[in-house]
Formats: sequence, structure tokens, C-alpha cells
Amino acid sequence: LAMTPAPILAARGVSKSFFGNRVLSDVSIALVPGRIHALLGENGAGKSTLINLLSGALVPDSGTIEVAGQSHRSLTPRDARRGGVAVVQQELGLTADLSIAENIGLGAYPRRFGLIDYRALARKARAVCDLVGLKEDLSTPVAGLPLGRRQLVEIAKALFREPRVLILDEPTSSLSAHEADTLTRLLRKLKADGVAIL
Repeated sequence: LAMTPAPILAARGVSKSFFGNRVLSDVSIALVPGRIHALLGENGAGKSTLINLLSGALVPDSGTIEVAGQSHRSLTPRDARRGGVAVVQQELGLTADLSIAENIGLGAYPRRFGLIDYRALARKARAVCDLVGLKEDLSTPVAGLPLGRRQLVEIAKALFREPRVLILDEPTSSLSAHEADTLTRLLRKLKADGVAIL
């Protein structure tokens, strides 16, 4: 009998209410390395709320979030990132005036002698763009990209951080069939590399 690996990220009995309306009640989930997990439910079922709890964007009313074996009553986004958690939200968090490369590295720029190492940024950004099928020039401002391509920039931005857990909130909603196929192949590769995917 094969042992199930220990989860990298887990919610244990979490509940969350907004203005007296219970959105999640005693929910538990465990994300293990090398697996693709699906979170299914109707609109308003609490999927995005659970994702926000797992990423530290929201604090549960009760229960705990575990990252890399450490239990948190109030996980912060910084704690989650340190634990290797990367999230691609439904609402894109890109800066329109910045280039593709600058958006991908934002908050995690490689540095040399205290300054941004643009050569290292370009090299690593190109590698993650190739993974997601983005062939555009890295100096292109994201404002000029169609929505599906912006979604790919957001996914590349998550991969730039070399996550141990990748959470995607409706990632194919704005992708073409070809882009969605590329993403499916990428997720299979990440799974084979031991990344936990939700």
C-alpha cells in the first residue's frame, strides 16, 4: 500500500461568515504534492472564499490553515508565499503600464548588488513565458494584450515564484481552446514535478 504524502497546504475545519451569512462551514481540504485537486461547486458555493483562506487573503472565523506542516490561525499572504503557495485569482492583479517581464517579476525581482537584475529577470521570465505559451516580446506593456494573454501573464507570474502549491481560480475562463490545452499540458508537467495543484 502506497503512503499518501503529507499535505503541503491544508484547511482544517475552517468556517467563514460575511455580515452574518455563513459562506463556509467546517470545511477541510488537504493538497498533496504531485496531485491535481478540483474544487467544484455552484456560483456562491464558497470556492473563492476557500481559496482566499488558503492564500492568507482572508482569516477564517474558526479552524486552521496548515502550510508545510505549520498550523496558522491567521495565515498572512506573506506566510503563504513563504510556504510556496502561489495563487492565480479570477480577477487579474496585473499593472497595465508595466511590461510583461516587470509584471511577472513584480514583488520577486532578482537582485544583484541591491539593484534589480534585469538580465536575470528577462531570462527567468522568458522561461516561464515559454512554459505557458506566451511568445510576445517581454517588453510589451500588458495594457496592449488581449484578456486571454493577460491571464497567461498572471499564470507565468505565479510560476516565476517556483511554487510548491499552485492555486488557480477559474483559469480557463478567458483562454482560447489552444491556450487551455497548453495550460492542461503545463499542469500535468507541474504535477509530475511534485507541485500540488488546486
